[in-house]
Amino acid sequence: MAYGSYNTLRAGAGINGNIDRFSYNLNYSRINTDGFSAAYDSLGSRGFDKDGLRQDGFQANLGYRFSPSVTINYTNNYGFFKADADGGAYQDDKDVEARIKNMVNSISINYKTSKTALYLVQSFINSDRYFDNDSTDIGALRLDPQASFYTKWSENNLKGRSVVTDLYGSHDFSSHISLVAGLQHTFQKTEQTFKSISNYGPYDAVPIGEDSARVSNFSGYASVLFTDLRGFNLELGGRLNNNTLYGNNATFTFNPSYSINANTRVFVNISSGYNVPTLYQLYSEYGNRDLAPEKSENYELGVQSFTNDRKNSLRLVAFKRYKRPDHFLHRS
Repeated sequence: MAYGSYNTLRAGAGINGNIDRFSYNLNYSRINTDGFSAAYDSLGSRGFDKDGLRQDGFQANLGYRFSPSVTINYTNNYGFFKADADGGAYQDDKDVEARIKNMVNSISINYKTSKTALYLVQSFINSDRYFDNDSTDIGALRLDPQASFYTKWSENNLKGRSVVTDLYGSHDFSSHISLVAGLQHTFQKTEQTFKSISNYGPYDAVPIGEDSARVSNFSGYASVLFTDLRGFNLELGGRLNNNTLYGNNATFTFNPSYSINANTRVFVNISSGYNVPTLYQLYSEYGNRDLAPEKSENYELGVQSFTNDRKNSLRLVAFKRYKRPDHFLHRS
């Protein structure tokens, strides 16, 4: 437990142990503070109110060992965050509030031997975000009675659900050659509403339903690693994706390096990237459903040298990145 400035209290408690083949680890944490104004009072005399916050977190890890090679684990992460906010960087408001609740549940089955590891992980992720600007205080109008625009009231509710299934593993063929590979399926959906009343009148954004704002992605990936072949190292990998909104795509990595001596190595990194817009970027009140994915190619050439005690290093890198487009663009 700790107490500090701004009437800040930080506390936590936990318990862990083992009962035969069963293991457990439970933790709870709490942060509460009066805080300070989220907006900056540039004049220093307008009496901006303090914007406090409260944060609660709980984590549970449970495990059971069936044999030296096979275990099963369950993990729960719960977080609740409530904070006061303001109307802008320089605009005080006494009744803006944000509430965020996150819940992650996952279960994994693990198999591990001296040369092989295999993991099956199923995760369920729920996120609820609620932002409320009540009408008891209109900060923009209070600070400037001649303001040309001000919000009297607004409410924004965003819900997200994700289901992620991972099957991945590794195998050591020898002390110098290994393989890492996996499959992943991700399903995401969101539900969003936004309403507001300003001096221009009411605004009610078209609600976004989870039946339409959803996406699935299936991918497979593999990397072969060659290590310490007379000083030579190499990672060669690739990933294939199938996205219900953007179709098929592939990325790759090619990372060779050579150790000149025990402390110095030269390396080359060549890779590609593929980044699709998030559901929020597509479907929120600020979103654009015509956004296209971002593609990139990356090239690096460098040298790295360590001191004999490995505590310090010097790294020189030349790099080039091609990005198409430079940001998310409309699809034609």
